[in-house]
Amino acid sequence: MNSSRTQQTTLEMATIMSSKSEVEVLIVSDLAALCEKLAKQPTVPDKLRRKALGFVEEYNSLLPYGGEGTRPQHFEGEELLIRIARFLPAVPEELDDEREPE
Repeated sequence: MNSSRTQQTTLEMATIMSSKSEVEVLIVSDLAALCEKLAKQPTVPDKLRRKALGFVEEYNSLLPYGGEGTRPQHFEGEELLIRIARFLPAVPEELDDEREPE
């Protein structure tokens, strides 16, 4: 009986982890798409465009694995998500800094 409960818990955890992974892939895909738009926008300063393009390139390097990668690849994807999520809100502020006269 205890073995059955352990198997059920293991299956539930696997389902939760799979769902989490799918959601993370969805989110990082959308964030990378925003970065790609920034990278292509000529009115965005070069420094920000280069950084955005770097995120896009990193995302593209993980793309072939599509949620089916190794633990290190999943970790890289999670780290990328966090870095992009921190970068994007700072973009308007950096744009203001670029436009302010010195």
